Amino acid sequence: MRIEVLVRSVVYPTEDESKVIRAMENLFPMGKFEVRSSGEEMKEVFCKGYTEKFLGRLYSLLREERILNTARKIIKKNYDREEGKIRLFFNKQAAYVGRLNFTEGETPLGPIEVEITIEEKEFRDFLDWMAPRV
Repeated sequence: MRIEVLVRSVVYPTEDESKVIRAMENLFPMGKFEVRSSGEEMKEVFCKGYTEKFLGRLYSLLREERILNTARKIIKKNYDREEGKIRLFFNKQAAYVGRLNFTEGETPLGPIEVEITIEEKEFRDFLDWMAPRV
């Protein structure tokens, strides 16, 4: 299965950059995170991955927290067939303490955004692997 994963989050002036990075590392420990300016006072933290192994912690958390059905619905809902992308959003504060909490786009501190690019013919296999029916 060929995938590309982009993980990113804005660091607002009121946030500690190291805490945002830690939150992201809690979900994607294999990530090599980079920081770039994203406006006058804001920064963006991001990394990329190209294998299922990169998604390993996310895979485990879905099972540990017993949210496979919820995850499956959200993945299906947020899959754009035309672009071949799945967009997922996670709460930074929950991620900071090692928990997984899906959000619907924007949150007061901004989410951790995960964009998974996958070919349409592989989407069903990906879905069944990441969040099988239970």
